[in-house]
Amino acid sequence: MAGTLRDAGIDLNFAPCVDVDVNPTSPVIGALGRSFSSDADELTACAARVIKAHREAGIGCVLKHFPGHGSAMVDSHHDLVDVSDTWDGHRELQPYRMLAHERVGVMTGHVVLTEFDADFPASLSHKLTTKFLRGELGFEGPVFTDALDMEGVRARWSLSDSIRLGFEAGADVLVHACNSRRREYAPDVVRAMERIVSQIDDLSARSERSRERVLGLHKP
Repeated sequence: MAGTLRDAGIDLNFAPCVDVDVNPTSPVIGALGRSFSSDADELTACAARVIKAHREAGIGCVLKHFPGHGSAMVDSHHDLVDVSDTWDGHRELQPYRMLAHERVGVMTGHVVLTEFDADFPASLSHKLTTKFLRGELGFEGPVFTDALDMEGVRARWSLSDSIRLGFEAGADVLVHACNSRRREYAPDVVRAMERIVSQIDDLSARSERSRERVLGLHKP
């Protein structure tokens, strides 16, 4: 995989998926065979090998989907997901605790954990992104949101609100796939961003910090 991406001129991969297979029937993880294992130790070891192979090929990696999508009963492509009753923090946080020092990025998922934030999913949550991931877990690398055109956020928040909330949450990169049924494309995203950037006083400083974090994925 790493070699194929390198040959294609791609230098960043939203992988490995470190969602623990807590629920084998989870429609977007377990049921699709996207998890390495239900055992957090085995999963972490597999993810570390993926990161190593990509680093040797000069490609950055992004762990996903923080704080864990493996127990979900719903696919966040189609609706907002609440894992408050199914999340296994001991297992699902282990990959992030063990691999955060590996000079990787982290993608936040469209999943709600009410013990941390009852109002917003991790991708739009300052409590989960800044206070918990960066504060308590000590993660210093770049944070990417999951795609903001997924129904996991767009079922409740507009494009402009999703961008604003993702920025306020502390994300360094706001991802938009431009391939959802909403038919939003690059010009739509640019217009939505232009509506809010004038309201952000520290945009230049924030952008520079985010740029440094992303470029840090490719330091030797």
